[in-house]
Amino acid sequence: MAFNLKDHFARFKKMYIVFSLIMLIGLVTGMLTAFKYTGEITVQHLNDNVLVGFLEKKVGAFSLLFKRIFAFCILFFIIIAINFKKFTCFLNFFLILYESYLLGLNCAIFIMLFNISGIINVFIVYLPCHLISLIALMGLCTIFCSSCFSLCRYRESIFSQFFWQQNGRSIITFLLIAIFAFLLEMLLLPSFCSAFFIVK
Repeated sequence: MAFNLKDHFARFKKMYIVFSLIMLIGLVTGMLTAFKYTGEITVQHLNDNVLVGFLEKKVGAFSLLFKRIFAFCILFFIIIAINFKKFTCFLNFFLILYESYLLGLNCAIFIMLFNISGIINVFIVYLPCHLISLIALMGLCTIFCSSCFSLCRYRESIFSQFFWQQNGRSIITFLLIAIFAFLLEMLLLPSFCSAFFIVK
């Protein structure tokens, strides 16, 4: 049976509410932190090396996609590691907080760097794409975290065959959602950069 996103979100509604609140705190904190950059702001202030490389024309569109996917794969393995034992599951919330903090920080700096052009890019390309990938990250955290607690009752782990049989489709679905977000960024970002940005 195909994985049903609607049923998944309904089943873990409380966890997603908590994750959403943490994400909101991270976004706001990141934006407020950006105000510490006074004086002349440069692209180097962005905490996104892949984006910096792209804006400086050191990274092409396809490289942008593959680097995004590679970075997300690292996050995926981090999620596996922190959900191996119950006493480290709380780190899922810090992971979402940190990633949303960086997103808020980069969005604010982007706007401060490019003004109106930055606002257009942030709200049409950068923020939507990375919010989608952040939701995918939340989904993976939810699956692994909730499964960790339920599997412990049966003395199983997230490396068991039972876990992957039960959650394989859902994990693949969220990975594909993240890849879709990065593919969308790869397609949209070059057009908006060439239209609006001149990076010195």
